[in-house]
Amino acid sequence: MKKKPTIAIVAHDAGGLGGMELVLNETIMRLKEDYNVTVVASSLNVTDPKDIRFIKIPVIKRPVPIRLILFSILASIRLLFVKRDILHTTGAIVFNRADFSTVHFCHAGYLKATGGSRLNDKISLFRQWNSGIASFIARTMERIVYRPSRTRKSARGFKPCARGDNGGLSLSSRTGGLSAERCKYSKIQVL
Repeated sequence: MKKKPTIAIVAHDAGGLGGMELVLNETIMRLKEDYNVTVVASSLNVTDPKDIRFIKIPVIKRPVPIRLILFSILASIRLLFVKRDILHTTGAIVFNRADFSTVHFCHAGYLKATGGSRLNDKISLFRQWNSGIASFIARTMERIVYRPSRTRKSARGFKPCARGDNGGLSLSSRTGGLSAERCKYSKIQVL
């Protein structure tokens, strides 16, 4: 009998409430039929965790900028010791070379498409700083990670390319997180 290949999936949280978490739950449930699945995340809350190897990355939930930095560093180091055939990341969240990345939201693309930030002046100064720093960290990770030398393939309308004015993403107006009028998908594109 042929041995199943091993796929390591990296996400902040796998499964649970929320759109990205539900997509991850479905992805993991389907992949475990044909692969040995290892999930590297802060939490695992999938419908059937049987036969899934879970590697917990212990990080704090808040403040978000510290969570992002800690997860990136700790998960990147832990992945050095995880045997796998395929590395699939959910966004630009680790420094390791990935075979595939699913992009649910592109921070640089959002900023470029809207010309502004998601910050609201009606929130406290601390929350504005927290959001601004978290957004900066996410865009910096995208510049580092979404390059052909770091990520082979991506899904969701983005194609890793040579570093450009947008920090390494080949963007169309179809960036994650935009309104339905600007983001028209009939299915996920794999480029």
